[in-house]
Amino acid sequence: MSKTIVKPYSEYGSKCSYCNKSSTGRISFGMDAEVMSCEDYQTLIDRGWRRSGTWCYRPTNSKACCPNYTIRLDVTKFRMNKQQKRVLKRLDNYLKFGKLKIHDDGKPKQSNTNSHKPSSQTDNKSKIDEESCKLSEKLSKAVDILFTSHK
Repeated sequence: MSKTIVKPYSEYGSKCSYCNKSSTGRISFGMDAEVMSCEDYQTLIDRGWRRSGTWCYRPTNSKACCPNYTIRLDVTKFRMNKQQKRVLKRLDNYLKFGKLKIHDDGKPKQSNTNSHKPSSQTDNKSKIDEESCKLSEKLSKAVDILFTSHK
């Protein structure tokens, strides 16, 4: 079993990035982890701790202006509902076409913008679309995780 070496610090305040209150808006207890075993790290995570590099901290929600809550999700068991699928489809359309065009029925409208472009611009657009699709897939996964946090 590997050992853990940390330097604990006292409770400290920092500016809240949600409501922009003064340095007392966000309160946390922190420590610098020089070395940390996987088991100790998992124990901290299970108890609401967070990490940024070697800095580990736990928000003090009772003293914070905007409390932070840790939400854990088993992504293997997640299934999107109809509304989540609709939102994801709109996001995909936005990422592919750059705009959300809305029909009277509230659904996004798709348009073919390649019909009047020369072939070199069309080829470039295809490459951009391919990269956009890859990004869209990554964002889709992130949105899946985001939606499950609101259940």
